[in-house]
Amino acid sequence: MGLDELEDEIFGLIEGQGDVTGTGTGESGWNIDIEFESANSANFIIISILKSFRRHGISDSVMFNIDGNRRTLADLDEMYAESL
Repeated sequence: MGLDELEDEIFGLIEGQGDVTGTGTGESGWNIDIEFESANSANFIIISILKSFRRHGISDSVMFNIDGNRRTLADLDEMYAESL
């Protein structure tokens, strides 16, 4: 799955609850920037994104930056384990 396809899927997941505000690529990988309408929306969307990443076999090396705190995909799996 490429960045464009992933961005489209995430956009579909967050519709009405947030927005994909940008994407980019660099030497160390790529990024997708997302802004959420509320903390509740963010939690729901993060769970949906985690499920999508797992379904597509996206690597554990993925990093999430949530309010300035960097977390790995495995960290988020652990945080949201009961919801997954």
